Amino acid sequence: MSLAAGARVGPYEVVAPLGAGGMGQVYRARDTQLGRDVAIKALPDAMAADPERVARFQREAQVLASVNHPNIGGIHGLQEADGHKYLVLEFIDGVTLGDHIQRVGAGKGLPLADAVPIAREIIDALEAAHEKGIVHRDLKPANIMMTAEGHVKVLDFGLARVVESDSGTSTANSPTFTMAATQAGMILGTAAYMSPEQAKGKVADRRSDVWAFGCVFYEMLTGKRLFDAEDVSETLAAVLRADPDWAALPASLPSGVRTVVQRCLERDRKRRIPDMSVVGYLLAEAMTAPAAVLASPRAGRARLTWLGVAFAGGILLTVVGAWALKAMAPAPEPPPAVRFGISPPVAQRLAPTTSDRQVAISPDGRSIVYVSGVTATTGQLMLRRIDQLDAAPIAGVIGARYPFFSPDGKWIGYFGATDIRKVATAGGPFMSLAQIDGSPRGATWLDNDTIIFATAQPSTGLQSVPADGGTPQNLTTPALAQGEGDHLYPSALPDSRAVLFTVVPQTAQPGSAQVAVFDLKSGEQKILIRGGSAAEYVAPGYLLYAATDVVRAAPFDAARREVLGDSVSVLDDTGVVQSLVPQFAVSRSGVVAYVPAAMLAGIVGGESNRTLVWMNRQGREEPIAAPPRAYFALRLSPDGTRLALDIRDQENDIWVWDLSRHTLTRLTFDPFVDLFPVWTPDSRRVAFGSLRAGAANVYLQSADGTGSSERLTEAPYQQYASAMVPDGSGLLILELKSGQNTDVGLVALKDKGTVTPVLDSAATERVPEISPDGRFIAYESDESSRFEIYVRPFPNVNDGKWQISTAGGTKPAWSPTSLELFYIDANRRLTAVPVQLTPTFTAGNPLPLFEVPNVTQLASARFFDVTRDGQRFVMIKDLPPPPGAASAPAGPTFIVIFNWLAELKAAVGK
Repeated sequence: MSLAAGARVGPYEVVAPLGAGGMGQVYRARDTQLGRDVAIKALPDAMAADPERVARFQREAQVLASVNHPNIGGIHGLQEADGHKYLVLEFIDGVTLGDHIQRVGAGKGLPLADAVPIAREIIDALEAAHEKGIVHRDLKPANIMMTAEGHVKVLDFGLARVVESDSGTSTANSPTFTMAATQAGMILGTAAYMSPEQAKGKVADRRSDVWAFGCVFYEMLTGKRLFDAEDVSETLAAVLRADPDWAALPASLPSGVRTVVQRCLERDRKRRIPDMSVVGYLLAEAMTAPAAVLASPRAGRARLTWLGVAFAGGILLTVVGAWALKAMAPAPEPPPAVRFGISPPVAQRLAPTTSDRQVAISPDGRSIVYVSGVTATTGQLMLRRIDQLDAAPIAGVIGARYPFFSPDGKWIGYFGATDIRKVATAGGPFMSLAQIDGSPRGATWLDNDTIIFATAQPSTGLQSVPADGGTPQNLTTPALAQGEGDHLYPSALPDSRAVLFTVVPQTAQPGSAQVAVFDLKSGEQKILIRGGSAAEYVAPGYLLYAATDVVRAAPFDAARREVLGDSVSVLDDTGVVQSLVPQFAVSRSGVVAYVPAAMLAGIVGGESNRTLVWMNRQGREEPIAAPPRAYFALRLSPDGTRLALDIRDQENDIWVWDLSRHTLTRLTFDPFVDLFPVWTPDSRRVAFGSLRAGAANVYLQSADGTGSSERLTEAPYQQYASAMVPDGSGLLILELKSGQNTDVGLVALKDKGTVTPVLDSAATERVPEISPDGRFIAYESDESSRFEIYVRPFPNVNDGKWQISTAGGTKPAWSPTSLELFYIDANRRLTAVPVQLTPTFTAGNPLPLFEVPNVTQLASARFFDVTRDGQRFVMIKDLPPPPGAASAPAGPTFIVIFNWLAELKAAVGK
């Protein structure tokens, strides 16, 4: 419908029409309540009946309302009158960028001094939108307004337009195809500014806006459209195949600016600049080069006058004039902090871990290394150089954990399964430096080519080894008698004469860890921060450390090793896992790289998108009403009424799902990781492992949540609950005493703290389960070089041994009442084996039942359990990823910040 002058839409009185497009007519109106001019956009009658057009119209209102930025046209509200919908928008008094280019550039493009500030404001607008997850999809000069004050306003977010003319569709404003406009397979955007992926009907992402910006910036600099043809099809063909006319760019254009334009216009979006913040950073760098100094004609004439006077007056005047020019020049402002995201493909996602720092940055800030993989023990070391668009694997480095750089950046140190290693940053074979006595807990490389590291073995504390390899030497020993649990996460101070480290108490509570410093010469140590962990020094004088879910900074004198003032929060969206490790790294040059908390929540426990299902013996599936969560292990209560669940998300706690009431109740509440629940035979209590005491020990908790947890073991190495003795007298546990080999022990509940070895050999034995009559133990072992299922008598395990699986097997489970043993075979099939327990043990042939649901298997726990009658199985199942997730992960994996020191100084105030 059209609105005449004087018509009312709520409190707004129409003044005059401003323009029309395929998705709306726009009017200038007066806000009679607030006395201001606004723009009103009305959906045409012909399109009001189209639900998709109406949905897009409403989406524009929501999109605009979510972004508040000075360079984006704002929204005042959404009105409805006489059955019609209207957007009330900010009225912008100015001209489009296209008109500005033609008027000021006169067909030759804008002067660089005019073009760069405009480009900078467009970049800021798009960056703000991208931070909200919004891709413009239709950026062009006609959608960019220049205000009367000379500032940019980007318009039409989420609303592309079609303009028809008598001669057909105009390439200046089309085509925007509206069916399923936000989905893959449809072309979205204006042809001349459309990215190649959009022209091919692929999903648009933030790199598509980078391309469009490149087209707009090219037009600003040259005065002509980059891709211009007579009709839409020819324009799209040019977008997909024609070489840009680089010769049209001004010959005087600084090479760095030329490179920015060219890298924005890479047809392969994998090679294109990935983010608008990177575009802004590169443009700023290009304009700070000496050849890129901007000067107005007046400034140029003034410079010539100075030089003329200097020449006329002789050498002395030349020196005085030069000094005066330098003195009159304003002091350069520090460059602003630049943030951008890095989103590796899903295949290169971070490896899940609860104790390792996943990311390291080279001393010069130019390279990031991280661990990717399905599990932490199969992690691939990836190297991402800042000037490259993709990460590359370091060949031969598998099973990497906790990477760190050498001071010169030429080497990358990391932990293997049982040793500490290094590999050249340029690639090549790795070198094993030393055997370690437990799981890694951090390392740092000193300037004197010594590596200081820590493990989850409290008796050794911090250790050192030469960077060329050798025997580790103990540096510190936790004062166990004074309540210290371990010394973790070393980090060198700049003189390499002292290291920062974390003191973890034996009875850890939230905020109980402490940052300390150790003098490598005198052996003295002192506490610097109470309530912090994993500290890093940042020159010229700041101490960064993890505190709860943020990273804080305090002024710090590295020479005197003293904190000089209060700390402040400086990174509040950094992922900090509950084992006190912040996922961030800082280079010596002040570049920061970190994993956002939202991303970490999805990768620490693996897939957060999991559900629970019942399966019968034929593999038919029945859903369980539990909400999707990061389920990692489960056990069905002996009475069949509840599930004990290991959920790895922000809490990393044990939960209980009531199968009849359909309720999910949190059982543990401590701030550290609780895992691998096991029911007592009476279904009244749950045993589990926990990292709350600095090492993984075993605890017992009432299943109704009453009372406090009872600690069953206090060993300095890792221990996890696995199975109860059927009479309730004891608990089988896994013990990881060194490296990655696990053994099986027995804890008598009436004699807490005493562990009797059950299975202890050079092989890895895990997931032990005791038969319903208590006479046999089933377990998996790799003694034959691959994991198979074995059965032995219990408790006298040396009185016999039977191999059950024949071609690989893991995760044994006894049927509570029927004479069967179940396991997962090498083809991921749930397999049943008939057994006889009396008068002696015998086993029949394995019978595969069905392929289990797709779920990442944990080495030391079961993701399924069996009912008492052996006819149904409860299982964890990965839900399929949302559409497009494989090519476009939700949110960046890393955030990188350049020029951060000025921001840090302002925050700390020193």
